[in-house]
Amino acid sequence: MRSHSNKNILLVTECGMSDVLRPVFPDRNFIGTCHTCPFMKKITLVKVRDALKFEQFEVKVPEEIRKRAIGSVERMLAIG
Repeated sequence: MRSHSNKNILLVTECGMSDVLRPVFPDRNFIGTCHTCPFMKKITLVKVRDALKFEQFEVKVPEEIRKRAIGSVERMLAIG
């Protein structure tokens, strides 16, 4: 978003993302409705810990999709 001159940004994501982005980009107008994913609300720290500890719920992504997605994933991880 830093390289774009658009002041209006459409957010199609989980609730709260605009709260995170607004202080970083105070000159932008974030547009979008608040969408809550009921499945994401079922995730807990204990479930994440157990999934990692017991190596459960492996997700296999086709190589073609992985290649296209890896850049976005790396940028998200870099942001924190």
